[in-house]
Amino acid sequence: MRLYLTARRDRRDELRTYRDELIAIGHTVTCSWLDDDAPEQPEFDTQQRGVLGIQGNVKSRAEMLERGRANRAFSEVMDCEGLIAFTDPQKFTFEESNAIYGGVLWQHRKKIWIVGKRYHRLHFFDDVPAYPTWQSFLRMMAGQAEMLC
Repeated sequence: MRLYLTARRDRRDELRTYRDELIAIGHTVTCSWLDDDAPEQPEFDTQQRGVLGIQGNVKSRAEMLERGRANRAFSEVMDCEGLIAFTDPQKFTFEESNAIYGGVLWQHRKKIWIVGKRYHRLHFFDDVPAYPTWQSFLRMMAGQAEMLC
């Protein structure tokens, strides 16, 4: 199954491990953001601007990088068969993407799973199961992978 993982950006190292575990049991994980080590909002000093050939406003360059990330993420989400949303209710911010992506995917009838606690209204759709831990979710996915063999 083609999967997309979403969580706060500061959890990338943790999710890289989860991606590897999913791949090991036969799934495909497409999340370019997991391997994007560029700064969240890049800042360029005068010397870097010259080396990179950046003309005009530094903010424009940062916006261009973020637009590229957003378009790539949207494409990956729309191409996946299922989304795994990792929640952190104690660190919730309005920028957190899993609820937004979840709403889009649910509308397109793609499979969604929550790992962690449900806390946003979009986490409570009838056909969106929640798993308290990564290990409980992985056991379920391993069982599905075995059924396909």
